Formats: sequence, structure tokens, C-alpha cells
Amino acid sequence: SLIVEAGGTFSPNQFWLGVANTAAGDVFLSGTMNVGSKSRPAMFGMNFQNVAVLESTFTINNGGILNCSQWIAQSIQGPLMKLKIMPGGTLNIIGDKQTEITNHVAANQIVAPGGSVQIVFTPGVPNQDPVDPGMTVVTNTAPLSVKDFANVDFTTYPNPATNFINIDAKSTISNLKIYNNLGQIVKEETKKS
Repeated sequence: SLIVEAGGTFSPNQFWLGVANTAAGDVFLSGTMNVGSKSRPAMFGMNFQNVAVLESTFTINNGGILNCSQWIAQSIQGPLMKLKIMPGGTLNIIGDKQTEITNHVAANQIVAPGGSVQIVFTPGVPNQDPVDPGMTVVTNTAPLSVKDFANVDFTTYPNPATNFINIDAKSTISNLKIYNNLGQIVKEETKKS
């Protein structure tokens, strides 16, 4: 098993889960995993060459973000591989990968427990150099439950917000990330010591 905890980052050159017929494993992502980048693409896949005979699961938990620079129709192969996107988890893929993701959902290879898979493509900015291929964002439509916020000791207002947000906290906030409804970070702050 591979576990990337909340606040942690794992950036492999490539990532394959299930690369031999007896290979199996589980991934639990609560932090961030970056598989390649625009300038250095790298492949993400589950069940290399469709040889695995054991079940493997990659779970993107609440707050987990999987960023992939490459995704093809064979990125997930076979019925034994599952990519679970939990409420609050996000899969970001460079480029328009709506068709590939839709096919994985239809094959029950990408699932969204408690909700359904939401796929949103945001086109890139035209005439960019280098070319901006846009981003496909995949999330779970299920709302986060109250228990997901049980230990929260802050309040925010106004809600909804447009240009600003106030945060009142009972303790010091050392790191802050604000996400939009697509799971994209719109503001990030780190308290300097």
C-alpha cells in the first residue's frame, strides 16, 4: 500500500499500479500526487498491459488531488482496477480527456462512492506559447458530510462570496487553501514565521 497523507506531496516520474500478473496494491491519497507536468509529461496507469489478476484500488480521499500530465484510453485496464474518487477528492488531467474518463466510468473503473462522477473540461487560453491544452477536472458530486468538518474550529463569511472572504479562527492558521467547486485552488497562503 502507498499512503500520501494530507499535506504530503508525492511526485513520481511515472506511476503504474499493477505491472505484473501477481502485482496488486492499494493507494490512499489524502495529499497531492503529481504525475508529470506540462513541461515533463509522464504516464499514469493501472494494470500495465492488462496482465494483473489481482484487484487494486487507487482512492482519492477528501482533500486528495491527483494531477496527471498524460492520460490515454488504456490508463486503466481490466475489471479488477478501480479509481475511487471520494467526496472532496479531485483528479486533474492536462488536456481534454472527457471521452477517456467517460469510458472508464462506463466500465466501472472510475467510481464516485456516495455520488456520481463529474467531468468538467476547461479549455486552455487561445494562442498561448507554449500551447495551453486546458484541463479536465474529475470530482465526486456527493456533498461532504458534517463529519468531514467535525474538528473545524473556524467560520467563514459571507457565503456565498465574490470578491473577498473573512475567516475567524480559534487558533492560528499556518496554511490556507481555498478551492472552487471544481476542486481547483483559487488562493493559497502560508504564514511566514
